[in-house]
Order: sequence, then structure tokens, then C-alpha cells
Amino acid sequence: MMRLRVWAFIMGCALVVAGCSEVAEKPSEDQNPHFQKAQALISVQDYKGAIDEFEKALETNPQSAATHFELGWLCENDRIRDYAAAIYHYKKHLQLKPDSDRAAQINERLRACRIQMANGEFPLPTSQNLQKEVDRVTAENVALKQQLESLRVQLATAQLTQSNLVAQRTSTGGSTTTQITPLPRIYKIQDGDTISGIASRFKLKSSAVLAANPKIKPEKLRIGQTINLPLQ
Repeated sequence: MMRLRVWAFIMGCALVVAGCSEVAEKPSEDQNPHFQKAQALISVQDYKGAIDEFEKALETNPQSAATHFELGWLCENDRIRDYAAAIYHYKKHLQLKPDSDRAAQINERLRACRIQMANGEFPLPTSQNLQKEVDRVTAENVALKQQLESLRVQLATAQLTQSNLVAQRTSTGGSTTTQITPLPRIYKIQDGDTISGIASRFKLKSSAVLAANPKIKPEKLRIGQTINLPLQ
């Protein structure tokens, strides 16, 4: 009986020693010198130095959930903005510590990091940028309309010129005389111009001016717009 008690006592001591040895082999994260140095660097806002020290702490203890959390927070910091690394460390923390009391906070930070990454690849337009783009497109449209109107006038002039080229040949002693109808005149609208005023200035009838410009709206004349002036 005495031998059994002595044996039980020896085994108990062995278990206690083994437990103490296991604790000694796995020091707490706060006791890691690199972890402590990293926290000191954070206090002086040396975030890059703190990241280096936390990474060294992971080399010593890769299963440190607290170190992964700290690295996630640092990588997400406005001075670092390495959102991919932040996502990795946040996920690693949750893998190592599924029952983490920071799980809700980390999930929120993960969503924020993903949004930041998406915005970095596809920047969201600001209202100022949108307004600039609208102004640019509007100016281009105005320029294109002016060019189109000018081309229409040129086409109408060319068609009228072709139709007015009438050759009248008269044979006199073997010679041939060709008479060509003069080309129509072009007038550019100025400030204050009206169809009746233009017609009066060039001694024309308003109806004749309108007939020569069937697509012109008298009430919507624009400065710089060109119109055809019929021949007298």
C-alpha cells in the first residue's frame, strides 16, 4: 500500500513538471520580445518597423492569432494600405481562433478591405469628374453639330452649282461660246441678323432667301451659321 502511494506521488509530480515544461515551451504572445518591440514601435507611429517585428514574432510562433490580428490592422492602416495583406492576416486570425471575440470586428474590416481593393482597381467617379466629363461631351457635340451644318451647306452649294451649270453653245463662224450661271453667294449669320434684314441688305426678297435655304428656321438663326443668298 505504501508503495502504491509513493508511486502515485511520483507520477503526480511528473505530470506537474511536464505541464510546467509545456507552458515554458509555449510562452504567451505578449512575452515575445518581437511582439513587445512591435507594440513599442506602434506607440511612436513607426508602422513599417512594427510590421517587421510582428513578422519576426510569427517566425517564432506561427500560430499566434494576436500577431496576425495586429498585422492585419497595421496593413490596413492609411499609411500602409496593403489591403491584400490585411485580408490574409485577418483570415488567419479567424482560422487560428474561430471563437475570437474580435470576429465581428474582423468581418467588418474584411468587407472594408475588399471595397478598398475594388475601388483601387476601378476608381469610383466623383461628382466633379462627372461634371467635367459632361462638359467635355457637350462641347464635342456642339463642335460636331457645327461641322455637320457646315458640311450640309457645302453639299447644298455643290448640288446647286452642278444644277446651275448650264452650257449654252452658240455656233458663230465655227466658234463655240459657253455661258455659265454665276455661283450662289454664302453669308455667315452675325449678331442681330434676321432673314428680312439680310434680304433687305442684299436687295432680295425674304421669300427668295427662305427658298434658297429650305432647312433654315428664321426664328432660330445662330451666330456663325451660313446660309445661301439667291442670285438676283
